[in-house]
Formats: sequence, C-alpha cells, structure tokens
Amino acid sequence: MRRNTKAKPAASPAARLNVVRNFESFPAFLAACEVAGNAGNGKSSIGTGRNEFYGTENFEAAMRLARGGWAEGRKLLDEARALVSLPDLGGKSWEPLAVLSDEGDEVELGRYLEGEPECLIDWRFAEQPKTGRVARVVLNVSASCSVNAADLMRRGAAALALVDALESAGWRVELDLAFASGKDDSGVFVSTVRCKEASGVVEIDRFAFMLAHPSVLRRLFFRICEQLPESDFRRILGVEYGKPRDVPPALLGDTAGTIYFGKMCAGDGDAAALLAKIEADVARFIAPSMAAAV
Repeated sequence: MRRNTKAKPAASPAARLNVVRNFESFPAFLAACEVAGNAGNGKSSIGTGRNEFYGTENFEAAMRLARGGWAEGRKLLDEARALVSLPDLGGKSWEPLAVLSDEGDEVELGRYLEGEPECLIDWRFAEQPKTGRVARVVLNVSASCSVNAADLMRRGAAALALVDALESAGWRVELDLAFASGKDDSGVFVSTVRCKEASGVVEIDRFAFMLAHPSVLRRLFFRICEQLPESDFRRILGVEYGKPRDVPPALLGDTAGTIYFGKMCAGDGDAAALLAKIEADVARFIAPSMAAAV
C-alpha cells in the first residue's frame, strides 16, 4: 500500500538561525584562531596528516604560514598572472607608496609584535595610473570536502592575480575573505575577514596564503566554527561543518562594485573557467575607466 507523505516545509525566515562573525583584519582573525573550540565532533582544525586535504601537517604549521607568509604561493600567482593581460591605460603619475622595510618612519604594529624584521613602513614614490577608483573583491573560501587542495590553490591564485591586475591598472582594491556554511535551510554561519583596505599594500607571500592555501578553510575557518556554542553548531552545521553556501546578498553590499568568487563544489576548479572570470571582471572595471578617460 502506498503511503501518503508530505514534503517538509522550508524553514521560515523567522525560524532560520543565521550567525555572522566578522573580523576587521587578518591579524584579528589569527588571534581568534588561537582559541580552541569544543563544538562539533570532528575537530578537523587540529587533524594531522592528510596533506592532500589540509596542505599542512598540523594546525601549528598552518599558523606559522599564516603569520610568515607562503613563499611557494608566489609560483601559483606567477602562473595565474601570466594568463592575464591588461590594456595600457596611459596617463600615469608619481604617487607615494607604502613599502614594508627594515627601516622607515612608521611602525606596522602587527609585524613588530610578531618579531618580523621588516616591520617599518618606508614611503617611496612609484609610477601609478591615474584612475584611483575602488573595487571590492570577496573570495568565499567555502568548499566541499571533495574539492582537492590543488583546485583551491588554483582558484585562490586566480583571485590574487585579479587583485594584482586591478591594482596594476590603477584601481584600489578592498579584499575580503568569507566563509559560509549550513547543513540545510535552517540557517547559515557566515564569517568574513577584511584582508586589505583600499589603501593597503599587497604582500605577495602573505596574500598567497590568505587566498590560496587550503588550510585557511580547513584549519582556520573550521577553528572559528568550533568556537560556536554547541547548540548553534548542531542546528546550523550539523555533525560536521555543514555544506558550502554562498554569502547572502545582504552581506555583500554594493554588488555593482564587488567581484565575488562563490562557493566551490567538485568540478568548480576548471582553469579555463577561472581565466574567463578574471578576464570578464577585469574588463568590467577597466573598460569603463578607459572610456571615461578619453
């Protein structure tokens, strides 16, 4: 005998439990990651081995790279950068540029407290295109467990190449990392990190880690998940860490000025598709500025 069943109704907006945790800087994010959490069963943030998944042997190794930079990430950036070509905007000017050095007039407090020798800011003049507009790049690092580390690295390098291309063309870029996850429609946990203000300097080794290293998702953001109250963790993420979600539009703000890299599922790391996105986004920002300059 056939049994009549009814589809489970979707959770109403009032019934959804959405939790947002934002960090004003990457150092603030790392400070929070120092605190161990107890929520969830997996404790994946402190898992050992499985380098093909994490990209690091343990949590401590990930934190060292996060603070000191990931030199190997430069190669990924160089490979992605070589695929991006920009038109010559012309009309350049000499502008002051903040450069980290072992001598200078100002102290970069975060690096000083970490014992980094290049902790002073030296102002130098550099030739810059006359555009000065601001673009915002948001990289959602959320990805399924089936996404391999190489695909995460490739997409992060593509995002960094995009930032580099826009700044080379005279744009100032605000850069945010985001994590969004939920087990179903009952809610979503979103965490964002401001990695770079529009006036900030791109430190390649550090930014390569922030954007392209799988440990940012699978150790650091997982650590933030583990700090949730157990009831919130279970309701929003389930037993493990939920499924990757896109950042809700309300949290993205001005989408006209935002370039968004969404969640990753298996098969989303296609190199040709990433290149097409970079070219389309660069054209979307650069072409109007060129037309305005004519």
